[in-house]
Amino acid sequence: YLHIKRRRWLDKTTKDVIQRDWNLVAQGTRMTTEFAAFLKEISQY
Repeated sequence: YLHIKRRRWLDKTTKDVIQRDWNLVAQGTRMTTEFAAFLKEISQY
């Protein structure tokens, strides 16, 4: 199972630490750059 601790996840079975890749997130948001671009595009209609 996963142990969640402030933007890091520890897989207790494999001892792997999983972190969010902030390069994929649009600045000032918590969504991917592709999704932010999609929302920006559809809001123009």
